[in-house]
Amino acid sequence: MSNYKEIKTRQQFDSIPFHVADQSGEDLLFFQIPPLTDFIDKISKDELVLDIGCGTGRTTLYMLNKGLQVVGLEISYKSLELIRGEFPAQLVQATNIELPLGTGTVDVAISDGVIPYTDDPYKALSETLRSLKSGGRALVAVYKRNHFYYYAYTYAGGLMRFINNYSIGAKLLTSIALPAYHFARNILRRNRKSSLNKSKALFYSYFMSPKISFFTKTQVMEWVNTLGAECTDYEPCDGWSAHVFIINKA
Repeated sequence: MSNYKEIKTRQQFDSIPFHVADQSGEDLLFFQIPPLTDFIDKISKDELVLDIGCGTGRTTLYMLNKGLQVVGLEISYKSLELIRGEFPAQLVQATNIELPLGTGTVDVAISDGVIPYTDDPYKALSETLRSLKSGGRALVAVYKRNHFYYYAYTYAGGLMRFINNYSIGAKLLTSIALPAYHFARNILRRNRKSSLNKSKALFYSYFMSPKISFFTKTQVMEWVNTLGAECTDYEPCDGWSAHVFIINKA
């Protein structure tokens, strides 16, 4: 049964899909965290990959361009509508805390920045590992606690989410806060300026999501051990505000 947070998260990504990359290989590469591209490069073409929280297909398409077999899973109906039929991947609408897959179905799973948006992060990690075959591996990226983004989301984002409940507040966000974010982002990106629609997708995902969870490295490592798996590699990815874990299933 869908809970309040799941419903609100789905509604948000249905109204403003996380559509931040063009279909070009260069743009798709730019939006991947470095450990993810390294991880994908080691996947063989006879392995089946589950892309959890595929959104509008950014990582899914990147893998398809490399000739990999991919199943994309996404909570947002609208996101899947935007890409269904655009490229040859099986697309499934579902939540990551109830994967509609049998145990030991896939060789590789990718959960890049998806678990923080779920109401039960431990269950989401458990489901990710359950989907893997014995000897399978997963890349799991989650947001860091006590990083700059944690404070930006909690305090600045908290204020914006509060005023967004009122019509005048929502208008202020779209007329002032969003353009300011778009301007600042393009200043920082310099030669890789993006459209307002891309900035809007990022702004609402990063700051307006109903609740985002943040984690310590120790917390996630303890969960992995409790679930009987092994973390074989870890990258801090400070520039992306993320912990990135490579996990093997026994």
